[in-house]
Amino acid sequence: MDQIRLHVGALRGHYGFPGRNGIFSVRQTAQVPHVSQIPGFLESACGDELGSFKGRYAYGRVCAPLMQGRLLRKDKVFHGANPDPLGRPCYWEALFGVEYQVVVEGTYVERLRAALRGELPRYGVLSLGTSEDEVWLLKEADKAAEWVTPGKAFPLIVKPQRGYKNRRPQYGFFDLTEFREDIPIEAWFERS
Repeated sequence: MDQIRLHVGALRGHYGFPGRNGIFSVRQTAQVPHVSQIPGFLESACGDELGSFKGRYAYGRVCAPLMQGRLLRKDKVFHGANPDPLGRPCYWEALFGVEYQVVVEGTYVERLRAALRGELPRYGVLSLGTSEDEVWLLKEADKAAEWVTPGKAFPLIVKPQRGYKNRRPQYGFFDLTEFREDIPIEAWFERS
């Protein structure tokens, strides 16, 4: 089966969890992107609509973040369907200098190669995490990584719930393997 291995780098990553935060509270981040964010990242790289990715993927962390810190932000506060224009101050945990290895198998591989050659239109800035976590490195490369596998160490969002009032995503628990180039069988996720 055709396969592509992508080396992805971003200056900053915030992989938050949905929920309300109090004033000057800390919005935590996961240590790696959520399982549900990878297909959206791949679709965005190809300029495709949300939900168009079909295939298998695995991903892992190439290196530990260079730094972890907090950013003071202004979060939106919703009263019913209307956002409060003033917002509220909140700290966001962020990881700085993040790099990942993303491996894709299936029919989407050719679209990704065309996107890397610049043959597909891309709309907006390519990001992984929030829209401000801009990807600065995207190339085909083979790197050893700590692969994300099912386990018990930390929670990640597996399936987001797209809704306005009731945002309750489905979670799973995961571990990181030791650094290795070969991909463990349990590290593969499928989207059909």
